Amino acid sequence: MRAPRRNAFSLIEMAIIVVIIGLIVSTTLPRILSQIGTDKVADSRNLVRQARDEIIGEMLASSNFALPTPGTGNVVPAVIATQKDAWGQPLYYFVADVSGGSKLTSSGICDNNATLLTVTEPSGASVADVAFVVASFGPNTQRDFNALPGSGTATLPVQPLGDTSAEDATRQFDDLIEFVKLTYLHGKVNCDDAEHTGPGGSDVSFSDNMDDFPLAGGSGYVRPTTGSRFPFTINLTGDGFVVDNTGTNDFACLWYMGDASEANCTNGECLFGSGFRAYFLWNMGTSRGGHTFAFCGVNSTTGLNSDPTRLCGGSARDDLGYASQRGGTDGIDPPKAAIEFDAYATSTFSSYRDPQVFGIADDSANHVGILYWRNNNTRNDDTYHWEHNQPGTGNPADNSPTVGADGVYDERTALWLENTAPSQQIPFRIEVEWNATSQVMNIDAWYNCTNADCGDLSGDLDTFGSYNPATDAPQLTNSTTLDIGPGELVRFRFGWTYSLQNGSYNATISDFRIRFKP
Repeated sequence: MRAPRRNAFSLIEMAIIVVIIGLIVSTTLPRILSQIGTDKVADSRNLVRQARDEIIGEMLASSNFALPTPGTGNVVPAVIATQKDAWGQPLYYFVADVSGGSKLTSSGICDNNATLLTVTEPSGASVADVAFVVASFGPNTQRDFNALPGSGTATLPVQPLGDTSAEDATRQFDDLIEFVKLTYLHGKVNCDDAEHTGPGGSDVSFSDNMDDFPLAGGSGYVRPTTGSRFPFTINLTGDGFVVDNTGTNDFACLWYMGDASEANCTNGECLFGSGFRAYFLWNMGTSRGGHTFAFCGVNSTTGLNSDPTRLCGGSARDDLGYASQRGGTDGIDPPKAAIEFDAYATSTFSSYRDPQVFGIADDSANHVGILYWRNNNTRNDDTYHWEHNQPGTGNPADNSPTVGADGVYDERTALWLENTAPSQQIPFRIEVEWNATSQVMNIDAWYNCTNADCGDLSGDLDTFGSYNPATDAPQLTNSTTLDIGPGELVRFRFGWTYSLQNGSYNATISDFRIRFKP
């Protein structure tokens, strides 16, 4: 008889299987757990490095190459995308102090050559002039280094992983730390080549570069004298120029034509980057003749207009020299932008030109306005111009001054631009921000900038401690999408255009300075 067939393990067999499983678990589980821990350490180290690189990116995007300010409790700031380590704990960010009370988060890295932070590496090597530190507090989630950067002179010891923590002897050092030296950041922005040593931290100025504004036809200056037009006289001084005219219906211009390595300018064509800040002193004189000047920036990707007689725009009157295209037969090639100081009410001219304030008597028509011109050769195709056609635009009361938020300002007082004493020099400041990707241009301007730091171009005005929003807000602001297409405004040229309809003209511009944003 055949023995019955067994369908199950015996107790002895089960015991053997359990023992085998136990041996497998006991030998592999620690290895698995260790690998998980190792992976988290590696992941966290990568996250720390990623946050470090993002902080450097924010510094590069800053107008004055300043480091971002740490968040509350010295965590990485909200502008940094990488916020936590692999254990879900915050990443920490410490900015070194510098001597003299300055901060790398305000004055920027190029204004400092040393810091008060030294890092001691696990090897024992000492690294001085560290700019900032990014750290994960590791698996134990506790800070194991015993010095806090940003609290005066400090030496931060980075211990070997597993050593007894210098902060707490009951723990092992497991912090993951990345630091960046100040000299490394200097190299990222080429501080040695971009010292901005001109007045107010400028790249180009009348004080240093007056010879680069030449009075030569076809180069920097054009003065038509044909027909009934009378010539302008432009007299250069050591720190500016004076424009005089005793005739009618003429126009002129003055363009920067120099080289400036710190501003990436060649023959007056400068890398536009993300915009610029500029400053000058102006005076329109006391004459009444519909005279106008405009500070201009024009696209120079394909060079200046090849016709020298069109460098200044032309056709006088409300055309500003700069503005007119006259159906494509006259004027500076677009795209372009400018801010005009206009003594004339452009109330009777065609849409080819620059309508500003309709229905206002000439004596009270003085205004300052922001102008744009895209790629259309036949018109000023910025809709903001038409918003300026009624007196009082931007203010509920027609007889009140405009507030400047729509890009034009008029004090509604007769001759308020023109009634300036010959000795009076009025400070003007403009800040232009350009995004080549979105094609958005933002402009803030002060036609009479009274803040003590108006001439300092190292940062936007609202970043200075002297700035008071109640009294120092921009007097003209505007934002527009140019939609000019790729490859435009990569490089641009800047200068002034002038025009006169009738009567005499006398204007002075001095102490000009400009600084380009990266």
